[in-house]
Amino acid sequence: GGRTIPARAAAGGMQDGLDLIDALAAHPATGPRLARKLYAFFINEVDAPDASGDALIREVAAIYYARGYEIEPMVRRILLSSQFRDPRNHYARYAWPVEFVVRAIKEVGWTGFSINDTLPPLANMGQQLFEPPDVDGWGLGPRWFSTGAMLARMNFAAQLATNQKFNLREVFRSAAASPETLVAHALDRLTPPAYPDDAYRALVDYTHAGGTWTGSDAQLASKPAGLVHLIVGSAHYQFVY
Repeated sequence: GGRTIPARAAAGGMQDGLDLIDALAAHPATGPRLARKLYAFFINEVDAPDASGDALIREVAAIYYARGYEIEPMVRRILLSSQFRDPRNHYARYAWPVEFVVRAIKEVGWTGFSINDTLPPLANMGQQLFEPPDVDGWGLGPRWFSTGAMLARMNFAAQLATNQKFNLREVFRSAAASPETLVAHALDRLTPPAYPDDAYRALVDYTHAGGTWTGSDAQLASKPAGLVHLIVGSAHYQFVY
């Protein structure tokens, strides 16, 4: 038969585990590591922290130790910081696949879409909800953007835009005065970061292509969906606010 573990030995093993956790929590590298991770998640993971960012990270790490290893005071300090409100830190975090998909559906439309329709594209983008690859979780930041994963995002943008093209025709009808008004409406609806001049001009050129713009039903059935596809599938749209 199997051997039982004496209660005293089991209790000792549990205490050893708790002592290890306490030692890890108190380790001098733990606070700075957590502070950097929180800074990246809430403020900016695209750019290296500047001098003020480094100072904030040190302050947040100090709060961790001063407040008995609690996370809530660290998050509170970050959310109340000037860096969190700084417009230069807007769109400075890479969108997780689920953030990308939910935002796109919300901004483009969801007629004919179900939750189940999003699961295969999410898996192709590298995120199976509630099932990270290991205890370390998903690879974050730019590691979301392998060639295959980015192709999956572009394919999802194409699928969504095609699925919603008749709804988009009606949504964009009020902006049909010119290609420029159509592009402006698309950028306002989809809320990417400010488009560079050359990328904006490429969108206008796309809308002009194919003949004189008249705002006809045929043009409205194709051009808004095409603009949505180009914007949602672009590099600019892969960052969250």
